[in-house]
Amino acid sequence: MDSCVVRQAIKDQATDAVIGYELVIQEDRDSLYNPSSDSVAANTMVSFLSENSDRIFKDKKTFMTFTPTLLFRNTPKIFDKDKVVIQIGDNIVIHSLAAILISKYREDGYHFAINDFQFTPKYFSMLEYVDYIKVQLTEDMDDNHRSSVANVVDMAHGFQKEIVATGVNTKEVYELAKELQVD
Repeated sequence: MDSCVVRQAIKDQATDAVIGYELVIQEDRDSLYNPSSDSVAANTMVSFLSENSDRIFKDKKTFMTFTPTLLFRNTPKIFDKDKVVIQIGDNIVIHSLAAILISKYREDGYHFAINDFQFTPKYFSMLEYVDYIKVQLTEDMDDNHRSSVANVVDMAHGFQKEIVATGVNTKEVYELAKELQVD
């Protein structure tokens, strides 16, 4: 399969207004984002955005995941810092230079979202840099998963972070997001 980019709307739960979009790079049928393939990700991103940047970045924030190598190469700097939200995944959090790298971008005015927050010291050390915490919701969440997501939501609210729910593809999952008080 050829590489492609998927744009998914991020909506405010209270108003149903689109507040931004997440760009997801589809590299092959086995993976939505393969962090070991920086060149494919970069080429796809640059190609797509060079043709569509006027439409993508018009008036909404765009959430984009960058690999550590792309961050080291200053790839986010080709985008308006007020329009892009750099998503932090596990490959960034576990990187030994993550805090230095992220603080550099934060000082430059960039905004961050953390994917799949975990209650570990590495993730807590990133909290001072992030504006958004993303949580994955599904229809078939067991009580443990639901409790874990509720704890992340409570913690995020306590730290004045916004929550972005992903996987909200059905009415049932939407109702779950409302129940868990996901922003």
